[in-house]
Amino acid sequence: MNEHERNLLAQANEGKTDALEAYVWDLNAISREFFDHAVSIGERTRNGNLLSGLSSSIENKLVGGEVGLDEYFRLSELASDYGDKYSSQQLGWDYLKRQNWEKAFQYFEIALKQGVSNVDLASDYGCHPLVPGKGDDPRGIRDYIVGTNDLCPELFPIDWWLFVLDRKPTPILEYLIGLWYWGDPVESRNNVCGRNNSPDKLKALELFERSAAGGCPDAMLKLVDIYAKGEFSDSEKALKWFRELEDFGDGSKKTFQDIVDIKARELGVTTRQVQALEEKAQDGYPEACVDVAIAYLFGKGAPKDLDKAFSYVEEAISNDYVEDGTMVDLDGNVVQSPLVRFHAAIDDAPKAEQPELMKRLEDCYSKYEEAIRECANRNCPNPPQNEMK
Repeated sequence: MNEHERNLLAQANEGKTDALEAYVWDLNAISREFFDHAVSIGERTRNGNLLSGLSSSIENKLVGGEVGLDEYFRLSELASDYGDKYSSQQLGWDYLKRQNWEKAFQYFEIALKQGVSNVDLASDYGCHPLVPGKGDDPRGIRDYIVGTNDLCPELFPIDWWLFVLDRKPTPILEYLIGLWYWGDPVESRNNVCGRNNSPDKLKALELFERSAAGGCPDAMLKLVDIYAKGEFSDSEKALKWFRELEDFGDGSKKTFQDIVDIKARELGVTTRQVQALEEKAQDGYPEACVDVAIAYLFGKGAPKDLDKAFSYVEEAISNDYVEDGTMVDLDGNVVQSPLVRFHAAIDDAPKAEQPELMKRLEDCYSKYEEAIRECANRNCPNPPQNEMK
């Protein structure tokens, strides 16, 4: 033991442990004598940070003389008892690697209570079952439906995940274990992938249903796909979980909304967003008519249906036909006609489809103009309108 180390121990014995803690955490090679004195101080003062640093010295083989793993675990557990959350977190992983599920679960739970976040727990291996469940944020550390499936049986046996599922089920873990039982590949952020070669689809369905009921959008989406077609086809259940999925989002996430729109097209239903627009369109609002027409034109939030799309275009034209591409709004302001947006939408359609779409649009205009002429010839008292209702 050198003079500097003696001074550090002397200061610590007087209650000033900061310098000693920093020295230990700098991962300096230390003598067994210094180590024993530092441990004694850590135990006497209940200093979790110091004991955690000393256990790290053992792990990194910086202590002179024989100091085995028993002492590493003893000091780490003491540090956890004295409130060192990172020792609790590390002990969770240490026991997990040794397949001691009880101890691993115990220390992960302690770490959570001490303030280690779920994200921190997940960051080490890109996977962790103790994520928020219903009552917190059911999205957990995931961002709606984008991301990877963070269950990694190649790193940790499926027995561990089932152990946790039994003691602390969460919607996201139910979903991930469901994927395992379904036989889907399940991967972690470090691209390690595993697959169950003996699927149990009934067990998987049970887990997906529980997960979706708990607010996991991934499970809702999976159930929509399962019930839409195939072995478990059930149109009522597919629609039920589609509506649950639709209600989960607030429309602010483009990726999420895109997925909802795609599923609506696949199921042959309209989203509530399109339904609301249709109600306004039926009242004659040209903006809503055009929005609904575009939805049916591309099958976005609705089944792709060109006949319906152009019927709404006809409705928009009858309420908003002016040759220069403008209209007068309810406040008397001259604004751009929403029909201009439909022209732009046709430009975004596949080039092979554009000629037919333009012809149908021209037919809509011609039909309206012909109605105007016929009405004029008959002195019709109520000609078709061309102003916004």
